Formats: sequence, structure tokens, C-alpha cells
Amino acid sequence: MSAFVPRLALAAGPSAGRRRAALPFLLLVISLALILTAFEAARPAPALALSTFVTKCDGVVLRSRPSTSSTKMATLSKGIKVVAVDKVSGGSWRSTCAGTTATGSSWYKITVANGKDVRTRFGVSAVYAKSSLFKKLYSMTYKKAACDGVNLRTSASTSGTKKASLAAGTRVTVIGTVTGGSWSAGCGGNDTSWYKINQVNGKSTSSLYGVSAVYGAKGLFTSLSSDAPTSNPATPSTGTSVRVTSIPGLLTALADNTITDIVVANGTYRVSPASYQASNSLWIGSKFAGRTAPVTVRAETRGGVTFDGGGASPFGGLTFVDGAHDQTWDGFRFANGRPLQTGVIVFGGYGLAPAHHITLRNITMLPSIVSDPTTNKDHLIYFSSDAAHDILIEDYTATPGAGVQSALQFHHSPNVYNLTVRRMHVVGTQSAIVIYDGTVHDVLIEDSDIRDARDDALNVAATGANVVLRNVTSVNSGGTYYPNGKPAGLSLVNCSFQ
Repeated sequence: MSAFVPRLALAAGPSAGRRRAALPFLLLVISLALILTAFEAARPAPALALSTFVTKCDGVVLRSRPSTSSTKMATLSKGIKVVAVDKVSGGSWRSTCAGTTATGSSWYKITVANGKDVRTRFGVSAVYAKSSLFKKLYSMTYKKAACDGVNLRTSASTSGTKKASLAAGTRVTVIGTVTGGSWSAGCGGNDTSWYKINQVNGKSTSSLYGVSAVYGAKGLFTSLSSDAPTSNPATPSTGTSVRVTSIPGLLTALADNTITDIVVANGTYRVSPASYQASNSLWIGSKFAGRTAPVTVRAETRGGVTFDGGGASPFGGLTFVDGAHDQTWDGFRFANGRPLQTGVIVFGGYGLAPAHHITLRNITMLPSIVSDPTTNKDHLIYFSSDAAHDILIEDYTATPGAGVQSALQFHHSPNVYNLTVRRMHVVGTQSAIVIYDGTVHDVLIEDSDIRDARDDALNVAATGANVVLRNVTSVNSGGTYYPNGKPAGLSLVNCSFQ
């Protein structure tokens, strides 16, 4: 893609912002087939395989605990699909559903309801419902192709239309085993058993091939080392961690929903500006929005990996946009470039879907990041339009070179919300924190320190509600600056700006 200057970079004046972040987790409303690989249960549950159910009647109540006295979280109508990761014993109940009255004390532990993650909807890891109110549709297991050339077909027969040919190691989600036409293959022998498959490498067959399921000869697949019917594919386990040694390798792993832990080998990596979307650009956009499993991208040792801009102007090191979600980036340094009126790390700004549930930890901006001191419009972390939300930044250190305006910049509507910044350390910017947008809301910046800001530590022209700075101090930094008066939505708690 040819280079272009992002819309956010054209605006004059300060911009950006931060919010209080929720723990990263799923926030996509997508088909149930696609979401089936991202569930909250952390351990195998011997009583129940990871399974999909459907409600048998209206009025099915989801509760916070397996008890009729616990908080009611939602009520489902007939025909709603859920994913249960366990069947547990709880309080006694009596229910009437679809003309049948039942009693018991068994409850389904549910992590997905109507295609939505319950943590996102209700703020809890799981909800519970009486087991008699559901009909089971199918259970799921996870397999991988045992050899190259494994064909997926529209029916359980070698005469079925071929939709794909898999390479060895390709992962699939199996939702059933059926008897079909006979088959024979070098790596699998011969048989008449076929797997019914609804996901390939974490992507639904409906999105890949336009059909709800495909079929593969059973003998051509083998179990994953992490294969257990009740395992939680959203929890890193054996077989879900990879080590990469290049930016293209990192991006390939990030697009693979079955990988939940990406270790970037120590070293310096040349990155092209993110907005160029080159093969070595860290443009984290729609290509990764379809993930259903949270993922961590981490330096082999914290601070051991540097993303180097090669002196580029603009230097966009890392951009989150267009629905990217549920990612943690830990331990990276950024060096050698000029942001050019935007940021080294950018959230939004392109009129696309918001990024959300992103965590940055142990991020460092080095002195080789510089700006034109005559403009002073370059920033380190920039929150622009598109309403990114649920962002967490911890242990962020910024010691840039000459001319950089801010460590945190908020500008253009709709801006960030639900942002938390903790333990930020800033030295030598013009203004460490700049907030110039009234849609910024629900932001907490705490336990942070600022030194040697050239103009002021805090520059705020406008905010929305509940923007709080707590235990933030500055020295030799000019204090605060409110060009329009202190906004009503801004609170300073136990802060000292000098």
C-alpha cells in the first residue's frame, strides 16, 4: 500500500487521551461458530465437554451463581444458543419448560450467550442456568491435520465438493463424527468415519467457505498436545505459544486464533510506518478483529526488543484500529523516528471501528524519537477519533529527544473512554499530558511522575466526565495549564504539579 498521511495527523494542536481499562477480553458480536474458540473456563471440567446448547423455552434465567437466590443477570427466550464449559452442583431448583416440570440441583456454567461473551455483557467470568432448560446441540474437540493435502469437503464423501486442502499442523474444531463414504489415504489408512468441522485455524467455515460445516476424513487428523474436550482455548496452554524472529512472523502469528502467546525474540526490528500497512508495519486492524481468543505479544525479555523506525518521518510504530481487540503487548521499546503530528503508538483516527480491550505494559520511548521543535505537534501515545475503549497502560516510560510535545495526547471526537494509565514516567516533553477533546471520559491516570516538561506537566482544554489524575507529581515542569478554565469533569486527587 502506498504511503499516506493519516487524517489524525493533519489536525493542528494537541490531541489524545487515556481511559480506565477493563481487563482485556472478547467484545465482538460475531457468529457463534466464530466465537466458539474463546471461552472463559480455565480448567478442564470432567462433568461436561465444551458444548453448545439451545434454550428449550422462554424465560430461561441466567444467574451470577448456581443458586436461585443469586443475582439474575439476564432472561433468554426460546432458541438462544449458549456455550457451557461445565456442569456443576448448586442450589436446588424446580422448573417448568416446554410443558415439562423438572427438579434438580445441576447447573450449566455458561461463558457465551447469544453469541456474546458474558464477561463483556455482565462483568463476570461465567453465568449459571438450570440444566433442564437446555437441549444439547454438540460438543467440540480440537484436532490438527496429520499431513499435507488433507481435503475438506461439503459432505462426508470423497465425491463432495472440495473446499480446501490443509497443510500439516492446520488446526480445526470438530463438532461431530459421522459415518460416510469410504476413503483411503497414505497418512491415515482407510475408513468411513469423517469429522464434521466448523472452524479452521480459529476461523468459521461459514466465513472461509460459505458453509456452516465441512467434512474431513477422520484418520487424517491427530490430537493437539492441548487437546481436551473441556479445555479452554482462550487460555494459553501447551501448543499455543510461538517464538517469532521477524515482523511478518509476528503478524502471521497474531492472525492465527489458535495462538495465544507470541514471544518476540530479543533484537532490533526495523518497522515501516504503521499507516503504510507494509509487510513490516505494525498496523493492528481488521485482519486481527476476527480473533476470539485473547493474545499476548511479549518481548523475550522485557526491554529486549526494539521497534526501530529507521529515522522515518512519519514514524508510526504501532497502530490499533478497526476493531482490533483483546491484545496485550508487553516489554517493547520504540526508537529512531519522528511521529510527524501524530503518535508513535496510535489508537483510532481513521474513521474505522474502535479498537478495544488493549493492554500495553512495560513500553519505553527512547531519546532517538524526536520532533521538529518549530511545530511541537508530535506525540508518543496518541488517542484520536473512533472511540477506542477499555485500554490499560502500565509501567510506561517516555524519555524522548528534542521537540516531542506529549507522552499522552487526546484529540478529535469521539475519543477514548474507559482508560487507565498506571506508573507512567515522563521526562523532557513539552507537555506530558495533553487533553483537548470533550468526549474523553472515564479516564484514570495514577501513580505517575513527570520531570523537566518544557511548558507544563498537564495541558487540558476540554474533557468529558470522570477524568481523574491521582497521585501524579511533576517537578521542574511548569505545573498545569487550562486554556479554557479547568474543566468540570477533571479531578486531581493527591497531585502535585511544579
